[in-house]
Amino acid sequence: MIEYNYILDRDEGDETRVFKPDKIPTELPDLVYIEGPNSSGKSTLLHILALSLHGLKKKKIDPALRNKMNDLMSSKHQRLKFDVKITNKDNSLKIISKKDDSKKPEIVVYEICDGKKTILTPELFERKYNLIYDIPDNPTERLNQLTYAIKDIQQTYGNRVGVLRSYILKVITDIRNSRDPERLDRFRKQLEKGQREYEGLEKEIDYTKKDLDLLEKYTYSKYYYQYLEEYDNVAKKIKSLDIEKGRKGKQIIKRSKEFENLKIATKVSIKIMQGIFHEVTLLLKNLIPKKERHLLEVWEKIDFNEALRDLEFNDYLKEGILTFKSMLLINAKEKEKTLIEAKMYQQLIEFLEHYKTSDIIIPGVEKSIPEFINVLRQANKKNEELLTFSTNVKKTIELLNQLNENRKIVEKDHFPKLRNLKENEPEISNGFSDYNEIQEESSELEKELKKIEEKRASYRMECAKKGINEEEVEGILVKMEEIKELSPYFRYTEEQLMMKIANLNKTFLDNKEEMEKKKHYMRMYKGDIDKLEKKEPHKYQDYLGDLNKLLEKCQYLEQKLLMQYNEYLSSIINKKPQPLKSKDKEQTKYLEEVANFLGKKVGFVRHIDKEYKVRTIDLMEGVITTESGKIIRLTDMGTGQSQSAYLKGLLNATDDRKIIALFDEVAMMDNKSLMPIFEKFKELYKKGQLLVGIVVQMADEVKVVPKT
Repeated sequence: MIEYNYILDRDEGDETRVFKPDKIPTELPDLVYIEGPNSSGKSTLLHILALSLHGLKKKKIDPALRNKMNDLMSSKHQRLKFDVKITNKDNSLKIISKKDDSKKPEIVVYEICDGKKTILTPELFERKYNLIYDIPDNPTERLNQLTYAIKDIQQTYGNRVGVLRSYILKVITDIRNSRDPERLDRFRKQLEKGQREYEGLEKEIDYTKKDLDLLEKYTYSKYYYQYLEEYDNVAKKIKSLDIEKGRKGKQIIKRSKEFENLKIATKVSIKIMQGIFHEVTLLLKNLIPKKERHLLEVWEKIDFNEALRDLEFNDYLKEGILTFKSMLLINAKEKEKTLIEAKMYQQLIEFLEHYKTSDIIIPGVEKSIPEFINVLRQANKKNEELLTFSTNVKKTIELLNQLNENRKIVEKDHFPKLRNLKENEPEISNGFSDYNEIQEESSELEKELKKIEEKRASYRMECAKKGINEEEVEGILVKMEEIKELSPYFRYTEEQLMMKIANLNKTFLDNKEEMEKKKHYMRMYKGDIDKLEKKEPHKYQDYLGDLNKLLEKCQYLEQKLLMQYNEYLSSIINKKPQPLKSKDKEQTKYLEEVANFLGKKVGFVRHIDKEYKVRTIDLMEGVITTESGKIIRLTDMGTGQSQSAYLKGLLNATDDRKIIALFDEVAMMDNKSLMPIFEKFKELYKKGQLLVGIVVQMADEVKVVPKT
């Protein structure tokens, strides 16, 4: 039974009117059909019944109805108070709702079940009861809203899975924070690994420091001594030119413009050759065997300024180029096989560097990748000389070829023309190297001397830092050339040696930094081990593996329910189909199941003059398929028949909550369309699933028809 009463005070400007139920009885059966004219209180009754059951808190109620309910509660021009009581058929359950103060919005709702009184908050009411309040307008389109039930179910179960996932994660965290034997064993292994790597780094730092110290002493001594010799040689040349300047005096000899221009072009070419010659000589000093060093002594005596004066190169320039090229090619051929091994080591080290941070243990040698890289580096030290040798040989041969090509051009084009002009200009025959030329050459040598002095001073300071006195340099250098560990570097150029020193310095500092990190992590692991050893094992310790698998399944299922399936459902609700992926059979299957669900939810539909059992409702295509195979387009259905299908869909609940159904404005439904609704009311009422079922329709006179 439904018992209700209300008082509605409405300010209409010129008067205040009071509305009370006077046309529709204040006691109604549980299942009832009400007809009546406009302003007879039909809609007001349904609004108040919905309000009394927390209807404003229910988002599924149509917005138009929510606005009217809210207007009753919140408008400044009217005030409402009411009381409502719903009693089930065996009097075991009562739902009572009261709004005693028309000036305040508070509504108190409670139930009395088997004599026990319980306050029904909006959340608790929603969990126990399913309030359905609707106007079946535009029913064809609103069949879409039946899918909201699926969305709610997905959300509910997704949230439940989420709660389970959180609980499992907490248990796993608790297990890991307890005495976890696997974790303890893992920490011990990490500590042992860290200790091994720390000790390996200590050894590598010692090796690097030793290598760096030797290499610095060798490099600084070698180049201090070399620049000392170069300084003396250049100083002697300058002194010799000063004597020549004194002998020549400041005589100025006139020359033809053609001669002058050709001489300048020749000087530029020879200047380039001098640069190449100097670079080649430095490389040859590191590449030529000791037994062939006498060839270098002859080679170094080649004077390009003298060639410019005499208009011919030293005979040994051409011979030396050919001799050294041949010597280098033969030497390179002999080391070809060993060079392949050296390149293999180098490439292997470079490859492994990409995986240096991984925990992989290399089978066979049972070493970590960093440990194995260190082994390869130690073994590769002897190969470094070969790789450098190969690089320097290639570069030297290229420079020798370049020097030879320049020689040919100057000897073929420049020198013959200059000789010819010299013979035809007797006034300059004895003054080719006049005072100005000597002065220019002297100035260039002064600049070169200054650069050499800067280099010499720099290496003298570095020697001092290493505790090497100037007087000791030559003797120390001789001794160092007998040290086996330095042999890979004897063929390095100055630039290559300085680069190697920089690399060793970087390796030294990087290893020290890495060692500090290892020390930090070892302290952490030791602390974790100490903590875990003091703890007791968790009661679910033996199930950690299963819990991890279950956690993965929960995460997977939660993602499906709350994200993936909701995307699929949104494409139906919004009638914007997502592009089906060619291999996404799951999406296709999901859409099929939604169509099946809607078919079961509606159950039966009346079309034209017959009733059909529904198999599927495809809202994307707007098609109902019946069990008999009939295809019914939603657009072909009558409005009343569509309303009937929609309302039946609302009543086919997917949970065990008790239903309170309020349907307004069903004017488009005739008796045949209404019949399935009332039959569904009776079916649910007998099962105890329906508490209240009210259908309201406009008519000329008030009529209340029980449907129990």
